Amino acid sequence: MREYTVIRSRRRTMALQVTRDAQVVVRAPVHAPQQEIHRFVAEHDVMRIVGVMGGHGALRSDEMYAKVALLSKRLTEKGYTMVSGGGPGAM
Repeated sequence: MREYTVIRSRRRTMALQVTRDAQVVVRAPVHAPQQEIHRFVAEHDVMRIVGVMGGHGALRSDEMYAKVALLSKRLTEKGYTMVSGGGPGAM
């Protein structure tokens, strides 16, 4: 397992972040036990995370949007974790 840094805050859930310099950061609730954090990291192999940079202007009716959705579906079925910017479009 890769080394990681834990940042605790008043959040309710855990999240993984991979920085531009390939460092792994775990964002965790203040009172989350270290064992739970370790288990969370182990379950989310950071070497199997994929992000698609498509564009925020793609509409759901666009062919590119459908291709990105299908690619994401197939990768998650094979055990990859897809990450997104969380906004509209095909990212």
